[in-house]
Amino acid sequence: MPLDFESKELLSEIYVVKPERNVRITKRLRSNSFFDMLRRLEKEGVIKELATPKNIAEKLDIPKPADKGILYDILFTVNDWQKLDEFGMLNLSF
Repeated sequence: MPLDFESKELLSEIYVVKPERNVRITKRLRSNSFFDMLRRLEKEGVIKELATPKNIAEKLDIPKPADKGILYDILFTVNDWQKLDEFGMLNLSF
């Protein structure tokens, strides 16, 4: 299944922390398709300990930016950077 633009952006941001194993990204996302990408990576054993809670700021009654979406804290541990690289090479054509 091809990735949407937001999922590709998120995948690109994961590489910023390479070679760290523990990944934490806070990102405002409008679609939920990134869940499918992360669950697929977890199912394939590329990542583990996936958690995607809403950011605490999202629960507060503060004005949200004009671009809408939900602010998530995306947390997981990378099991295999090589497999993640292979996944990225197949899916990161903007």
